[in-house]
Amino acid sequence: MGTTSSSFSALQEPFDATQFQQVLSTWLAPMRLECSHPLLVGWYNKARAETADGTQSIEGPDDAVAFAIYSVPQFLEVVVEHYAREKPERDIVDGATNAILGELRNQLPSSLDAQVINTDVGPPYFHVQTIGAVCAEDQHVEAEVLPVTGVNMLW
Repeated sequence: MGTTSSSFSALQEPFDATQFQQVLSTWLAPMRLECSHPLLVGWYNKARAETADGTQSIEGPDDAVAFAIYSVPQFLEVVVEHYAREKPERDIVDGATNAILGELRNQLPSSLDAQVINTDVGPPYFHVQTIGAVCAEDQHVEAEVLPVTGVNMLW
């Protein structure tokens, strides 16, 4: 699972978010996961304050750097491989995700003081759509603004 810790140990001081994103992306690729562009905790918390009275905020300094990790096509194959190896009785997808995130947690330099959280399992629970919007990996679109002609769409 993933590459060796040497990929993270090659990180330069001071922290460079772009370099970290490249290293993390390389580490995640074999597991069919990707990471977002860097975002600041303050950006997410500001969006939550504007849209949800500050619920599900991230505890941390506004200038703390965060990344979203998300699955891409063929992640289901990784889940199936995990299932074949571990034979879990339940929570098959979360089990595979937690195994990957646990390995990532172990590989990251302790100096980063990183929080690695499966938002589907929590706690804490964060609003993934807000994270996606803030890091420019997702966009919220209301159904009524979609240009649909000649099709009866039921939402």
